[in-house]
Amino acid sequence: MTGAATRPGRSRRGGLAPRATPTPGAGARTAGIAAAVLAVATVGLQIAYPPSSPATRSTLSVVTVLVFAAAGVADALRVGGVRAAGGLLASGAVLGGAAEVLGVHTGWPFGAYAYTGTLGPQALGVPLVVPLAWTMATWPAWRVAGLIGAGASLGRRSRRWLRWLGGTWALASWDLFLDPQMVAGGHWRWLHPRPALPGVDAIPLSNDLGWLLTAAVVVGALEALVGRRLDPADPPGLVVGLLAGWTWIGGIVANAAFFHRPGVALVGGVAMGLVAIPVIQGQLAGRRPRAPGERGSRLRPAAAHPLSRRPSGGAAATHGEDRRGGWESR
Repeated sequence: MTGAATRPGRSRRGGLAPRATPTPGAGARTAGIAAAVLAVATVGLQIAYPPSSPATRSTLSVVTVLVFAAAGVADALRVGGVRAAGGLLASGAVLGGAAEVLGVHTGWPFGAYAYTGTLGPQALGVPLVVPLAWTMATWPAWRVAGLIGAGASLGRRSRRWLRWLGGTWALASWDLFLDPQMVAGGHWRWLHPRPALPGVDAIPLSNDLGWLLTAAVVVGALEALVGRRLDPADPPGLVVGLLAGWTWIGGIVANAAFFHRPGVALVGGVAMGLVAIPVIQGQLAGRRPRAPGERGSRLRPAAAHPLSRRPSGGAAATHGEDRRGGWESR
């Protein structure tokens, strides 16, 4: 059952009377708690990966994907209900999984590769956990990309285009960390690993281009299925911030300090930073106080009526909303 807070409103007799404001229901709160617990568990599992033995790393890889994906689905339930969670699974798991099946059997769009059987049960030549890996990465990449240009005066349509482009790039650049780690772990192998990006010499350039193309389709599908319900200016929440930020910073640190792959740390860090840095800049710009009516402000000047206590044209901010498009958890 959904609860309600109150905010001032005008009664029929001209005075101020309470007006109900919806607050998150029990289901959304439960999903939010689950997402937070799963996100923290994801970080813990990834911290445990570098010092583990090779045999333990295979198990940790599978468990981490399952927990990470569950965190994303739970967060999608929190902000958009069953429709958002279903849209995430349809775009990430179904489309991502279909691209993997196509890639294994035809070599397109990633290049010729094969799984080695170390990631658990397979179907059509693809481990069942792999579609969930697309799911786990798609949600934070897409949600964080909505913050690009948060401090600028952009329309909703422009912000949605930016979210698609930024989410596509963030998802594709994430594989610059993932693929070298999984190849080194013996989970799949490339038949023709050249040509490759400098510093990432074990992964063919065709894979990077294939990820960019597939990410555009997957993120585009999520935008089409869920984007109209979730405004890009809505704060993605602390769970998404933790998962996305840790993927970026953790990928740099792990490759530079533990896996002895400084080229991967540099290339992956710069590529993902092309999204992360504009997001951070947008957040900093959005925190500068703006006067009502100033360009970029979401508030209008107060009404001139001497008895009015409400801003003209509307209402105060609803519960949980950060009008700067920040990280506030809702």
